[in-house]
Amino acid sequence: MLHIFIIFGTIAELLVTLVVFALYYIISLFDINFDALYLSATSFIFLIITIIGIFLSARLGKKILKPVMSIKNATKAVTEGDYKTQLPETSGIAEISEITHSFNMMVRELGNTEMLREDFIANVSHEFKTPLTAIEGYATLMQGQITEEEKAEYIQSILYNTRRLSSLTGSILMLSRLQNQEIMGQKEKFRLDEQICNVMVEFESAWEEKELEVNLELEEVTCYGYKELLPHLWSNLIQNAIKFSREGGELKITCRYVREGIAVQVIDNGIGMDEEVKKHIYDKFYQADASHGTEGNGLGLALVKGILELSKGSIDVESSPGKGSCFTVVLPDA
Repeated sequence: MLHIFIIFGTIAELLVTLVVFALYYIISLFDINFDALYLSATSFIFLIITIIGIFLSARLGKKILKPVMSIKNATKAVTEGDYKTQLPETSGIAEISEITHSFNMMVRELGNTEMLREDFIANVSHEFKTPLTAIEGYATLMQGQITEEEKAEYIQSILYNTRRLSSLTGSILMLSRLQNQEIMGQKEKFRLDEQICNVMVEFESAWEEKELEVNLELEEVTCYGYKELLPHLWSNLIQNAIKFSREGGELKITCRYVREGIAVQVIDNGIGMDEEVKKHIYDKFYQADASHGTEGNGLGLALVKGILELSKGSIDVESSPGKGSCFTVVLPDA
């Protein structure tokens, strides 16, 4: 629309110029008081130009200023916390339509971010409150008359909840540093298969307690990446596989070169997941068990995702209820 007004303005200027030259030619053919007539004609022409200019300016100004004022008012509403504000994207001026479309997209993203922030605060509050309440409760009981057996039980419960708080705090701090890319460090070459073996040793008591059959198929793989960061990734995947495996189940881990780089699979034949759970497993604080009855804080896979994004890697999961899960991590080999 703006281009049309500019074209019309240019045509009007050309027409006015042609009229002036035509009048000048006609006047030169007759014995007429040239100066007086020229002055009158020129005044009349400029009056017409002024009227046309005012008309075009009013029309153009109305079409531009109205949506601009709407954008101004909408921006003010957003700054006051109204993230439901949306502007009509149908405008006669293409540039204004593009601006309002971008504005609406920005407001929707801000609204989603605000919702995630509120959920994050609510979840952090819940995750901290539960162990703190437990610690307070057991500490209060220990002030009364209790047996040595009860005392030992309460101490173990206090230590367990203290470890939960420590783990939660560490996970939140690491997640924050990953999102702000503060854990860049230096990439280096290392044996990935050896690193995975070392992490498995740390969980030996856990998989032995469940009497899991552990099957490691690890090729000799040299990886170029963040050596100090990747163990957190394997720890979370292996811990989840053990946690959700049934007694006497199987845990399989493979590591090999593939066309895309290096592939690591963590496979269990545990309880598995349905499609709805798979959609949210990488969300912060998400737990399939809404009662938070299982051990964990819902940050493990969010950390895994953050580490892989930093490492330019990817993760995929195949799972179905009652048939276990298979997490496939692919890392670049250079």
